[in-house]
Amino acid sequence: MIKQVYKGNGILLRQLLCLVGLFASTSLWAQKGTIDRSVITTFGGAKKSIDLKVSDRKYDELPSFKIESPSVILKMESRNWPLDSLPKFTEPEALKLQVNGSKLAIITVKNTNIAKFGAGNYGRTLFNFNTGYAPRENKFLGLYVNHDANQTGSVLNEYSGRSENEVRFSSRSFGKNVFWDSRISYKENSTAFYGMQEIPKYYTIRDIEVINNRFLVSGNFSNSDKEGKSDYSGTSSFHFFSNQRNESEWVSQSKFQYSTDFSSNLIGQIDADFIMSELKQGTSLSRQFYRLKPKIQFSGARIALQVGLNIINSSDGLATKTQGSVFPQISIDYAPTDIFHLFGGVGGDVQFNSLSNFTSELPWLGANTQVKNTSQVGNVYGGIKGTTEKYVDFELKYAYSEYADLPFFVNSTNQNGAFELIYLGDEKKVRVVNLTGHFNFKMAEGITTGIKFDAATYDNLIIDKPFHRPNLVASWTNSIRLSNKLLLSPDVYIIKGLYARDLKTSKSLALEDIMDLNVKMHYQLNPNTSFHVQGNNLTGKAYQRYLNYAVQGLNFNVGFGYSF
Repeated sequence: MIKQVYKGNGILLRQLLCLVGLFASTSLWAQKGTIDRSVITTFGGAKKSIDLKVSDRKYDELPSFKIESPSVILKMESRNWPLDSLPKFTEPEALKLQVNGSKLAIITVKNTNIAKFGAGNYGRTLFNFNTGYAPRENKFLGLYVNHDANQTGSVLNEYSGRSENEVRFSSRSFGKNVFWDSRISYKENSTAFYGMQEIPKYYTIRDIEVINNRFLVSGNFSNSDKEGKSDYSGTSSFHFFSNQRNESEWVSQSKFQYSTDFSSNLIGQIDADFIMSELKQGTSLSRQFYRLKPKIQFSGARIALQVGLNIINSSDGLATKTQGSVFPQISIDYAPTDIFHLFGGVGGDVQFNSLSNFTSELPWLGANTQVKNTSQVGNVYGGIKGTTEKYVDFELKYAYSEYADLPFFVNSTNQNGAFELIYLGDEKKVRVVNLTGHFNFKMAEGITTGIKFDAATYDNLIIDKPFHRPNLVASWTNSIRLSNKLLLSPDVYIIKGLYARDLKTSKSLALEDIMDLNVKMHYQLNPNTSFHVQGNNLTGKAYQRYLNYAVQGLNFNVGFGYSF
């Protein structure tokens, strides 16, 4: 039986009233006109907004190799962060102010041929090959091959090595009315449980190895005629995950989106999701997940309002565990000037969790990891964002959420070097406040700088600290063009407020704050060839993002890329 789980408790109501008051006071200054450089979008648009939620970054990532004009190379390169430790909840879809009354066209790159090679200390090797072929003007075939390996930890190098290997085929086709996109891929990630107090001498790498395999087939179709009144998109995928412990999981997912313009100012939309999954860990667990999101959006010259429902029903295979939820979805965006927007909203959602996603975030999970969905039973957010397009881009956002079954990683007490998951927020919902933001600034011709941060607080925990969830993650990235061919990129990553569960006392143990200082130099020899030198963790500290899993100290790598 579907039940209403979003409740307007006193805290959420006060947060909402504050947001309403903010928009009411600023609306007195509304102006007329059409915003052409809106930083918000709706379904079918070309821009996408990504919420900043970062907790860690991939080790020693080589810079992306791109053949671009000198002016384009000045753009900030975003570092690749893995899955955030918080579940990936999607707030009510970002709104779009009217853009000259028309939809944006699809833009695609027809073919790309790039090869990258890299090597460094601690056994670092990298090979990346990306090629594309267009047999006809509206057809594209692509092949992507990637190998990335190094000794990521400082405990017995051969035991703390990691390796990532991937092969992916893709196909795209543009018809007069439909765009087709399909892919098939295989990816293997391997590492080892090296985070032990002491590794027995008789152990071999086979005794503590972690091998995760992923196989994916997916297909997508969408409307390629962006001038019509209706828009649609559909996706179907099958994902199979397995590891060396003979645990396996398959997830079949289908999505469909449809929108139609009732008028130039009124848009209706419906999103549907259906997920089926089976997890095998000695025994089998079948799971199902349904989501339906009808909504309607009104957009004027300087204000947009979206109202809808998020209807969810899920089952973990046990009749007594079937649960239904209904969340209201309200979003508002107001642009008092052409430079900045005020935005906010309320909502809620349920995140479908999988063993594959958890192991992507933390590969050292032990056997029989419990997998449960996470409910965001209430969410209120608001903030300000803006851009001058040429020199400044910024956003500051406040969000308050309440969670049920929020997962935390803790060191296992019965599996050497492994982690297990605990879920909080059963009777007492976990309260989380996030203050996030970014600021990108072009200081001068050839010099850009960018700051990102995510400050989080946790309340209503039945444990004394939010294990392995930092209360601050920040980054400062820079791009300095020294000449037409030479680019210098120093950056700093900071993680503060980390705690872990002590295996001896079962109480919280504070981990040292992390400051990861890096610098890379990129030299463009000619339009087809580039070289780089990169130094990472320049402070040389073997910090621990996860307890007992120390990383290597000062490390470096060199590489080159060639486009043909």
